[in-house]
Amino acid sequence: MKFVQKWLPVYIKAWIQLIWYHRDIYPRETFQWTKYHAFNLPNHIPVNIHPDLQQYLDDLCDDLLDKIKQVHYLNLYICECDDETNIIERYCLDFGDVNHLDKMEGVINQEDIVFDEFRSSLYSLLAYLEKLPLLRPGKYTFDIVIETVEMSLGHVSNENMNRTKESIAALERDWNWVKYRDSSKDFSGGTETQQQRVKMYSLNGCDLNSLVFHQFAERVIENNPDISASIE
Repeated sequence: MKFVQKWLPVYIKAWIQLIWYHRDIYPRETFQWTKYHAFNLPNHIPVNIHPDLQQYLDDLCDDLLDKIKQVHYLNLYICECDDETNIIERYCLDFGDVNHLDKMEGVINQEDIVFDEFRSSLYSLLAYLEKLPLLRPGKYTFDIVIETVEMSLGHVSNENMNRTKESIAALERDWNWVKYRDSSKDFSGGTETQQQRVKMYSLNGCDLNSLVFHQFAERVIENNPDISASIE
């Protein structure tokens, strides 16, 4: 599992910041371009320079690694700033097939295989994002939700908790990201008079013996000047 601990956070941070940048969640002048090509991608990866956002990403990745065998979905939602129930886009990594993380520890050239898979996955996301019409800057925000299986989440008692710095941080991470969400209602925000459809796009994930996840995106198709019905 060493390669997962080393490279999965790099992938997740690149994945999130590509979405932030290309969907104008934060002003583009708050990003810098990496001096290296992540996973040998032909493009540089945008990195937000705000220290609080980098700490946010570090905490999120720590939490994801702690729960990796229980994580089902890592969701990034794009929603309106004034109404976070009005979701217009969803980006998802499906970790439902992560159940044999230790089988590749001895494989030769393991990192080359990881690089190939992660590069293909990020390039698939990048190609999709570059086709999307721009959103109106400042109108939309994001919400990240980790969906898990076989965990009692959102019901952690802190009455008898050992109040170490690490335990408090772990509890705060649960409150921040691990939430119950009925995915069938993800796009049910907005007015009832709106006629909207949700279109799914299958993107490349990762298919390793020791780590398998799928990637897809969804977006609302409706009569909205901010949202184009086609990215072809």
